[in-house]
Amino acid sequence: MRMPNAAANWKNYSADMKEILFNDFMNKHRFASDYDRSMARKVWDLTCMDRYPDYLSKARTKAKQRENSDNIEDLKGHGPRGIRTEMWDGLVDIWATQEWKRKSIAGKNNRASKPDAMVHTGGSRSFGRHLRKMEAEHKRPISYGELYNKVHKRKDGEYVSNKAKNFIESYENAMAEKYGEDASKHPIVDTDVWTQISGENKKGPSTTPVREDITTLATQMSQMQEQMQSQLNLQTQSQMQLQTQLQAQMEAQAQYMQAQLKAQADMQAQMQAQMKAQAEMQALLQQQMQEQMQAQMQFLRKEILPALKMPSPSSVKKLGKNQE
Repeated sequence: MRMPNAAANWKNYSADMKEILFNDFMNKHRFASDYDRSMARKVWDLTCMDRYPDYLSKARTKAKQRENSDNIEDLKGHGPRGIRTEMWDGLVDIWATQEWKRKSIAGKNNRASKPDAMVHTGGSRSFGRHLRKMEAEHKRPISYGELYNKVHKRKDGEYVSNKAKNFIESYENAMAEKYGEDASKHPIVDTDVWTQISGENKKGPSTTPVREDITTLATQMSQMQEQMQSQLNLQTQSQMQLQTQLQAQMEAQAQYMQAQLKAQADMQAQMQAQMKAQAEMQALLQQQMQEQMQAQMQFLRKEILPALKMPSPSSVKKLGKNQE
């Protein structure tokens, strides 16, 4: 843990280091819009505010176990590896003050006076990690009621408190009354119903109010869901437009190909017609040449040879045969 100063709670943690840590978080995760990023910062701050004291409490308990001592002063120089010795010793000095001891005792007494408080069994794992795990196991979206129900039950299936049981039953009944008995048709979370049930559970001296940050997270979850749905609708519209454009391009290409094939077929038919015409012309010319040659031979035999008193080619042939 990069701790620039000894801070016993997240409120007193270095603001500059908070920015560095959040920027590290943002470098590992991507969000679609500025709204999502602002929601991520709020949830990140709430989570750190909730987990930071738990981290220090566990480190302090382990140090006491290692040193086998309940004297807070004995823990100096024996902090976890993730915290520098000077920072750890500064924390020990804070824990040793009367003010911190007074607040610690008051907190223990407060928790002891509320045995039916709505504690959860989620451990150090965030609600987001529980949600992703449940969605992976069930292969479907998980409602906030299902998530809340899961992390407020023990391993034997019993609720951690009557308060938690009454709250989730009241929420489920209100959702069924508003949306019907089929829970699969209910929205992921209804912040109006959640807030209403939270307000009902605040009535009476023996009840414990629902944590405000849970209601805030439910509201943020609903808002982020609406934002994601809006983005999904925009993506769907863009995909439909792209599909329409691709289909138009494919149709245009198909028409172009058909036109090219038709043009090639027409050109081939023209070439065949030209070749046929040339063959017919060549045959006609040969016939005309033969007719001209026959006419010239007849003119030669009938007009020229008699005028010259020369034997016709056939007479010459007969004469030759007689001489033999």
